[in-house]
Amino acid sequence: MTLFDRPLSLAEVLDLPLQMLRREYRQLLPVALVCAFMAAVPQMVPQVMLLARPDADPAYLLLVQAINLAAALVAGVIGLIGALAVTHKLKGLLEDTPITMGQAFRRAVSPAALGTLLLAALMIIVGFVLCCIPGLILSLYIALLAPILVYESPRGVEAISRSFTLTGYNPGTGRRTATVIRVLLVWIAVSLVTYAIASIITLPMMGAGTYYSFKAAAEGTSLNAVPRIVSLATLITQFASTLVGAVSRLYASIAFTLLFLSVRNSREGRDIAADVRRRLNATGQFS
Repeated sequence: MTLFDRPLSLAEVLDLPLQMLRREYRQLLPVALVCAFMAAVPQMVPQVMLLARPDADPAYLLLVQAINLAAALVAGVIGLIGALAVTHKLKGLLEDTPITMGQAFRRAVSPAALGTLLLAALMIIVGFVLCCIPGLILSLYIALLAPILVYESPRGVEAISRSFTLTGYNPGTGRRTATVIRVLLVWIAVSLVTYAIASIITLPMMGAGTYYSFKAAAEGTSLNAVPRIVSLATLITQFASTLVGAVSRLYASIAFTLLFLSVRNSREGRDIAADVRRRLNATGQFS
């Protein structure tokens, strides 16, 4: 198992995932892309329906909205499976025991692990419904849940509690070394980069939608009619956004896994064990 000699600095938490992505992209990126496109396919169905019937009646549009909601739920479950599969794949690489994509997905569909992630997702959703702040706080403190499920045995509430414990740990004395602050900064970095790239990608589609809305208003025609060019542009935009989202989530998974290992090692003395093992190996007293 990969052991860290000391707690990772914030710069290392942000930089090491990029290094691993560059070095192991052939191993990690396919898993992330498969999950991303599996999640994107159901979400493209409503756009295909609009593309097939641009002059749809209100009842048809209501059906499209219902399918859109169901597709979002399916995409969410696939996203949870993807997070576990990527972490399993990453664990194999870190331990020099690489596994295939198929093995990663088979291990990811563990009912107990998926149930735990669904429970955590439900807690976050309830937190956002009640008030945004509890949802944000829960999101931060559950960020280490996927590597906990992959590396350790706890499930359900025990695993969620374990994530709270590790995320609340501070290996130093200042706020900058607090694990929850580092989780927050990783989320901010990923969100800002993803938002910036996604905004550039979606700008043409937004412009086309605005143009046709004004055109329909000027001509006095129905706004329910969705031009095929707009639906097609939306599909292309979703495809490009899926690529960006896959890479962003992969980066976050790597960052949180490395952060989990660093925090666990520091909190439970495993960094000391690694140092002793290294010193004994250097003197030839350990085999």
